Amino acid sequence: MGEHKTSYREIEHFTDIEAWKIDREISGKLYRIIKMLHDEKKYWLGSHKSKAVVLFLISLLLSLNLTRCERVQRAREKGKVVIGTYLQPAPLDPLMTRGTISAALVDLLYNSPVRLSERFEPVPELAESWEIRGDGVRWILHLRRGVLFHDGEEFGAEDVVFTYKTLKRLRGDEFENLKEIRKIDRYTVEITLKQADVVSLLYWLRTPIVSRRSYPGAEGIKAVGTGPFKLKEWMADDRIVFESNGDYFEGEPEVQQIVVRIYEGYEALLSAFLQGQVDVPYLIDAADVRLVEDNPKFQVSRVPNFHYYAVLFNLRDPLFKGKKMRRALCYAVDREELLRTALMGRGTLVYSPFSSPIWRDTSEAQGYDPGTAERLLKELGWRRDAADGLFKRGGKPLGFELVYYSGNPLLKKIATSLWLQFQRFGIKVELASMEARDLLERRLRPLNYQLALFYLNAGSDPDFASRFLASAQIGDYNFSGYTNQAVDSLFAIGRRTFDMEKRKEIYRQIDMILRDERPMFPLVSGMGFVGASSRVKDLWPLRNEALLKSARYWKVKPGG
Repeated sequence: MGEHKTSYREIEHFTDIEAWKIDREISGKLYRIIKMLHDEKKYWLGSHKSKAVVLFLISLLLSLNLTRCERVQRAREKGKVVIGTYLQPAPLDPLMTRGTISAALVDLLYNSPVRLSERFEPVPELAESWEIRGDGVRWILHLRRGVLFHDGEEFGAEDVVFTYKTLKRLRGDEFENLKEIRKIDRYTVEITLKQADVVSLLYWLRTPIVSRRSYPGAEGIKAVGTGPFKLKEWMADDRIVFESNGDYFEGEPEVQQIVVRIYEGYEALLSAFLQGQVDVPYLIDAADVRLVEDNPKFQVSRVPNFHYYAVLFNLRDPLFKGKKMRRALCYAVDREELLRTALMGRGTLVYSPFSSPIWRDTSEAQGYDPGTAERLLKELGWRRDAADGLFKRGGKPLGFELVYYSGNPLLKKIATSLWLQFQRFGIKVELASMEARDLLERRLRPLNYQLALFYLNAGSDPDFASRFLASAQIGDYNFSGYTNQAVDSLFAIGRRTFDMEKRKEIYRQIDMILRDERPMFPLVSGMGFVGASSRVKDLWPLRNEALLKSARYWKVKPGG
């Protein structure tokens, strides 16, 4: 028999293993053994006996190298994170997309001139620094150098100017105060406002910057940003693939690939997550957290929530016109009981309309104190009836109506808990639920109610609370009819104040006034949750940021 050289292909065919799927090093070891046997003419490749021997050798090598195969597989998995969603993404237009899964995905692709720190203070991102001139109407942005868009072009002043001019064209009302924006040089931009307003400007400066050459608009499947990830693939109704940006100015993310899988519905997403097919579901319901919170294969993170539940007093109603009655009712409510009974402990107590502690009065919060509540009511002439335990004045029991939106199940739970607490304390309450439109147009805006339970947005900036408290907002969002010239003036000064320490002092003064006058009574904030595989580390290092904005910090535990 002539000399015959055995190849990898021949071994694959001989063993009937399609494409082998074995590490090449293992194949090499197997090849050398078979060749040795062939050369020594101990076994011939065509015989049944030799087939059995070779198959035995394959099994042996596979078992000996199982650990190494696992390492290889883990290496392949390293750096890949699968995000699951049942929401159909819209085009990734960073200037128009809001409040959807697409808005979250934009965070993977784009950066803004500034972002907020964990203390909600502006810190540099694409802008290295900024100057404030002309009593706050002129801002000079000094841009970071060497930042590249995903197409390899360098980011610069022309891109910033293009972005804000496009924003003014697309969303004119929001940018009414923008008088002019111009390029000074390649890395410097001047923004001129019609009037000084730090709040709107800081909001604008957190808008993603797009490339003047590659802005996709509605064709968001071709998005080109400066962010930590690039858009690699978009398969409608199936998946979107992002890959890490090796040129990212803060360093390439450790996660090499993010795959967004699109599921038919929430139940399908939850099932895939529980089976380990999804690392980060976007998002799971709070009620389903119990399925994973005690399982070491998963982790649960609390979602920061700017929204909170509050009782609104109608200050035009004679019963609540004086602050002593409002303060008495606040002292009569046990927030911690609300948290336990209505939110099942999944939330936080709220004492201020301001979202961050840096804006709040630092004195001790006013909590549950039924003794003080009863004393204040006695000062108003209300006495507890020994027969039925109700507070009465002139033989008439103290009572009022509490209205709330019927479409929110949690509002109903909180309203019921408030009803029980007031009844127990000795105050009669009637609950009335209404549809949202009727509640707003027939009750809240015309101030045709006594007490209302409502869901308010604190926002990331303290000025957001002026929507509910400024005199100019009566008839719109100031549902209490609250007027206080000092508070109006302080809000106006706060909008024009650019020094952070001075701004803090201004809003602390407002908070102190509100604690005394009680036009509204903040109660609790519901807590959202993010569940994830435990293999994803550093899931949320900056808790004030959106979840996917933090993806640049994620690390992956291979094989976890």
